[in-house]
Parts: sequence; C-alpha cells; structure tokens
Amino acid sequence: MIKLTATLIICYTTLAFGQGKKNDIKEKVKTDFELIDYKLSTDTLTLISSSDFLHYPFGVFKDNKALKKEYPNLFNLKNGFPYLTLGDSYVKFFFDDDKKRLETVYAKITNPEIRLRNGIATGMTKYEVLTRFFNSSLDNADNLKVLRLESGLLGMWHYYTFDNNVLTSIYFDTDYQLDKN
Repeated sequence: MIKLTATLIICYTTLAFGQGKKNDIKEKVKTDFELIDYKLSTDTLTLISSSDFLHYPFGVFKDNKALKKEYPNLFNLKNGFPYLTLGDSYVKFFFDDDKKRLETVYAKITNPEIRLRNGIATGMTKYEVLTRFFNSSLDNADNLKVLRLESGLLGMWHYYTFDNNVLTSIYFDTDYQLDKN
C-alpha cells in the first residue's frame, strides 16, 4: 500500500509540474491574435480570440465595389449578395447597415487561389499555417487535423482541415440567419 501511495504521489506531482511548464499554447501564440482561451482535444485545437481577423479574414470592405477591386476575378453577385467564387469554392457576404461594411456569412474554400488576408490558402503545410498564429512550433502539432478559430465576441468560427500535414479545406461559419449557399 505504501508503494502504491508513493507511486500516486509521484504521478500527481509530475502531472502538476508538467501542466505549469512554459511550453504552453498561450505562451506561443502571437500577441496580435488576441487569444482569450484555447481548448485542445486529440486532433483539434480551438483558439478563442477577439482578433478582427476572425470576422474579416479577407479584409474590411465598405461596399461591393471595394471587394470587386480587391478580388476582380472572383467577385460575383448572386441573389443580391456579393460572393467570391472559384470552382466549388465560395465566400458569401452581406452588407451590414449598422456597421457600414461587408460581413462574411459563410465560406467553403478548397481552391488555393482564394487567399486570406494573412496569406493562408489551401495547399499550404500545417507548419506554414500555424506560423500565422504562433511564434514557435507546438508540441502536439503532428496530431492536429483541425485548427478551429472561434470569436470570443460574436458567432464566427473558422475550420482549417489538414490531411497528411497539408491544408485541404477552410470553412467559415457564422450565427447569421441567412442562407449559407
């Protein structure tokens, strides 16, 4: 019984000291990303942030004309909504009268020609994507299949999916009650 108790004390002590090490995700994230919190599961890392990148991953556009100027070959109007489209990839926007700018409603991106304002595009390696958010490499990055970004302010979620350490798709979802097609 004494051996079992001693073993448990050693295990708990090791676990407690291991959780306090300086190799924490919060220590490695870039300060301009404005990390609030994070969650780590077996294959998914969720970063909760107040960064405006979550709501404006393509940039801030005051109207359709500004969006078309930045993305001339991708811009389309469909049922009165501005879109960026290329093949089966698309990003849907709507104009918010209160904010006087375009807001992202939904995105499904598999085409590498649709790039985010921070340079992220499908086809990049997991390491290249993670360097956009972190100053140094993560300990468990090899197990990571999904990087999920969540706004700490309003309902906006990004999903970056990796297959064989390559970014294969990007999805953005919001709590806007609009058709997301």
